Amino acid sequence: MKWRNGYVVVGSVLLLTACNGDEGSSADGEEVSLTMWTFDTVPYEEMAAEYMEEHPHITIQVENLDMEDHHNNLFNALSASSGAPDMAMIEVSEMDRFQVAEDRFHNLYEYGAEDVAGDYLDWAWAVSENTDGDFLFGLPTDIGPTVMFYRQDVFEEAGLPSEPEEVEEMIATWEDYEETARTIYEETGKPMVDNPELIFNAQRDIRPEAYFNEEDELIMETSAHVREAYDYTVDMIDEGTVGSVDMWSPEWGDAQAQGSYATMLAPAWMQGVIRNNAPDSDEWRVVTMPGDEGGNWVVRI
Repeated sequence: MKWRNGYVVVGSVLLLTACNGDEGSSADGEEVSLTMWTFDTVPYEEMAAEYMEEHPHITIQVENLDMEDHHNNLFNALSASSGAPDMAMIEVSEMDRFQVAEDRFHNLYEYGAEDVAGDYLDWAWAVSENTDGDFLFGLPTDIGPTVMFYRQDVFEEAGLPSEPEEVEEMIATWEDYEETARTIYEETGKPMVDNPELIFNAQRDIRPEAYFNEEDELIMETSAHVREAYDYTVDMIDEGTVGSVDMWSPEWGDAQAQGSYATMLAPAWMQGVIRNNAPDSDEWRVVTMPGDEGGNWVVRI
């Protein structure tokens, strides 16, 4: 896995809002009721149930929405100082939007968060802080090491090996990935990957530098690494082996269920999204990325 200065790979951050004052902060067994807002496929309902079983005096009500509605509702509730939950997930790309409302959150440093800081990667922890590093909004929940998800049935339709060990051997390099893409397209008419964004991201994230260097200076216009990632993506587009389905769209979810493309280069947590979009499919498999190492799902904040 890689991390470059100024980039983070945290998928979401769990925040404790301050709108409800000290309600629910009992440590002496008093009955406590908490609300928690989540989005998409993270199974916090199951985790909340386990926690409540161990702490029977605490009730946690989990409400789940799609990502956009979730963040808009949370922002509106904080702005109105009414209706916000006790806890909420926040996608890391949305952090800037909420950091301006610092006064609406509890500072977890005042609740002993330093004691668990050593359990987290330094850069993942830092995304949860304010600019000065003296206010902790929440705890990072995950990072995004990338893998290659693939449809076993599409590989079989193309007459290719389809078991994970066979696929890893067959697609050991990015050159192998391109060659396999040509075969699948010729034999099935299906693209190798769902859209240009994910193939470009995968190529970008395996490189030592991209948009910024180690001194956090913008080098996008002069970086050979960005050009290499771009050229690789364009070559595959020109060969017709890259799909054009927008991520997170209904069509993207349908394509996962139908096996309309062969692979998806994505963070490991994408398995939850696949399960949600294709609950009846047993054709998805996962292997390591081509090349010597994978990357991380990265976002600039």
